[in-house]
Amino acid sequence: MLTAFSFGILFVDFKPGIPYNRALIIYRIFTGRYNLEALNGKQRRYLSSLANSIKATVMIGKNGLTDNTLLSIRNAFNTQELVKIKIQDGCPDETETMVSKIEAGTEAQLVQILGHTLLFYRRDRDHPRLQLP
Repeated sequence: MLTAFSFGILFVDFKPGIPYNRALIIYRIFTGRYNLEALNGKQRRYLSSLANSIKATVMIGKNGLTDNTLLSIRNAFNTQELVKIKIQDGCPDETETMVSKIEAGTEAQLVQILGHTLLFYRRDRDHPRLQLP
């Protein structure tokens, strides 16, 4: 159940029927902090081809996705629009859980999952470097 008050705070009641990720996306849509422009297939293929030449920027190790790891991913998006993340062996978190946390924490879009490698894209609002087809 979503409840909005006049002073701008939106409360989300997490019921068993609504998963946490879906409720978080609903919250971000209402607050205007969610990118509703999803990448289409042609754009995903283009970004995947660009990612062939870059190395993994962030490594997620045996501690899983921590706050410091999420901070380093945010810092990586400050310098580039396309970030490749490598999940090392022994990572306790599931890939789908990490993807949803990274998307929520960085406002980035998942481009590709290839083995233990994740590829995320976030368009720079001030100075976009990549022109998508």
